[in-house]
Amino acid sequence: MKRLGGFFLMCLLAGSLAAQPLKVAVASNIAPAFREIASDFTRITGTPVEAVYDQAGKLTAQIINGHPYRLFLSSDDTFPQILHADGLTIGPPQPYATGTIVLWSMRPDFTPANWQRWLQTTSGSIAVPSPQFTAYGQMVLQILDYYHLRDGLKKRQINGANVAQTALLVNQKVADAGFVSLAEVMSPANRGRGRWVIMPAASHPPIILTMVLLRGAESDPAAKRLFHYLTGPTAGEVLRRYGYTPPVLN
Repeated sequence: MKRLGGFFLMCLLAGSLAAQPLKVAVASNIAPAFREIASDFTRITGTPVEAVYDQAGKLTAQIINGHPYRLFLSSDDTFPQILHADGLTIGPPQPYATGTIVLWSMRPDFTPANWQRWLQTTSGSIAVPSPQFTAYGQMVLQILDYYHLRDGLKKRQINGANVAQTALLVNQKVADAGFVSLAEVMSPANRGRGRWVIMPAASHPPIILTMVLLRGAESDPAAKRLFHYLTGPTAGEVLRRYGYTPPVLN
């Protein structure tokens, strides 16, 4: 009986360990798509995913300070490279998507075809993701410089803490327009609302989103499985629906 009781206890412990969530750090701009990807991954594998969404810079600081994430999905390549250089990753950063910036507005007079002229003539505030903490915000400044719009908008610019908060400012009409990711306007909460225009590729460098397996995931098969799943066809289809371009892998 003791042996039988010990066997059942081991089964219970094994089941408890199998149900442990996989902790993942996710830049807020990818949140709408990742929620769907994580749900599909859990349905297929049975592994729950516990994601924390925030600015990539803040998540990087948490990882450096020892937070036990197993995987980090960034909004660009800068922060994963920092972690890799510090020896905090398993292998180099891996691209998982290319992002797209759009100018989005709820204003009925917003004209996507003449968005530059509209920005110059409207008087309301324009929302931008924080250039200090987000890759998208830094790209927006390059776009404004490319079209010589930065100085004219400086007094009207309001910063969202991240892409998601910037989209919220537009959604709630706090800002007349905002520069956000295409993923935000394609999300269930925003799809079909307002009008938007994609920023031309010539106006800024490509936004390559990369991810890294973090130190501690060496013995975590679930983390490795999600890492590979993110570059597979199922996740790729979700990314496309949210306005991202999945990477072409050799």
